Amino acid sequence: MKKILLIVIVCAIIVSCEAIKNVKPIRNISPVQQELLTGEDLENAYKTYTLQIPKTWYSFKEVHGHIMHAPKVMKKRSDNFYENNFYVTEYAAKVCNATSIEGLFEFYHNKMRRLYPNVAFVPQTFQHKEYGKYYLIKYGTSWSKKMLFTKIDVLFNYKNRNFILNYTSENKYYDEFIKEVEQIINSFKIKEAI
Repeated sequence: MKKILLIVIVCAIIVSCEAIKNVKPIRNISPVQQELLTGEDLENAYKTYTLQIPKTWYSFKEVHGHIMHAPKVMKKRSDNFYENNFYVTEYAAKVCNATSIEGLFEFYHNKMRRLYPNVAFVPQTFQHKEYGKYYLIKYGTSWSKKMLFTKIDVLFNYKNRNFILNYTSENKYYDEFIKEVEQIINSFKIKEAI
């Protein structure tokens, strides 16, 4: 039964990766072989948004094609880049056709409660001067009940486009990097659709 569930989860991940903008599936490679992105390559990788990444962080394309960002010091601490990372997802309209921030939260909440049925996803509401109302959701998770994580998801709906900014940090690193994460979130800009 566990093998069947694992196969279903892997298939769902593969299908969901194809439905997300800015993501091109790439071959499965180890974390050590991630495709590092700098300068012009990084700027060209941003298809529908831009970010300002601190010089103390590095950017890379991970195995699912997401453009991820992590503190450089994490390379020395662990091979597991998932212990502290930031990335942005824009959902294709065929996956999430929300036309408001409330609709995006409904989509998000339905998806997340299947993954984390015991977590209460309570959004904090903020106002962006250009993109209007947006939500920030902070919650805790664990990996095999051994590693504890804090996750922050920031939801933007702008002109019927749906973005989720994701930050994951192992709890022991959260306070060390949260100020830089706030700066990254504040630098987020949506490129106008062509």
